[in-house]
Amino acid sequence: MGIHMLEIVTPASSTRLTTLDAVKADLGLSGSASDEALGALIDQFSDAIAAWCGRTFGAATVRETQDITRLCDRRSILLERWPVIAATSITVAGEALASDAYVLDAAKGELLYRGETTRFTLWPVGETIATYSTGYALPGEDDRTLPHDIERACILMVRSAWTSMGRDPALRSEESTGVAVFTYFAAHGAGLSLEAQALLAPYRMAMVA
Repeated sequence: MGIHMLEIVTPASSTRLTTLDAVKADLGLSGSASDEALGALIDQFSDAIAAWCGRTFGAATVRETQDITRLCDRRSILLERWPVIAATSITVAGEALASDAYVLDAAKGELLYRGETTRFTLWPVGETIATYSTGYALPGEDDRTLPHDIERACILMVRSAWTSMGRDPALRSEESTGVAVFTYFAAHGAGLSLEAQALLAPYRMAMVA
């Protein structure tokens, strides 16, 4: 395996994984006094979730280059970003493939090569360049497709940060009868709660050493 390179052709128009209205509804807030502070929290936790998952979620167009050096290398090509909305073009060694020469599993971001027959075969040798649109329509955008689990994780983290202002954000409960007893949230990685991590786990990119 040789080159692997990803170029952003058209970046996502937004990175926010929830909306101000959704957060305010969850917190039972009205008016605009808290909008700036809540907006900042939405941005911070949207970025934290993207970092923890190792991916971006907003719809974007990318150009991905992979180099297959031996015929036995690949039965399929796994694209770096998924889900795939549509493949704009696929070229191998500078030659564009016809749309019926490959099959796209959009949910997994997997390309299968059909070859000259209807059977799938090994992916051709050469530098393969895939240009494709990928990601989700985010909350607040037309025809939203972002899974609700991801938005819920963001709302949970914003709510936790908002309600814990002025105290230890990891404190869950406190008992002061006789001897003080404190219970804390357990969190790992990017400061996300275990509840948020459980919601996000299916969308986390596999880390390859």
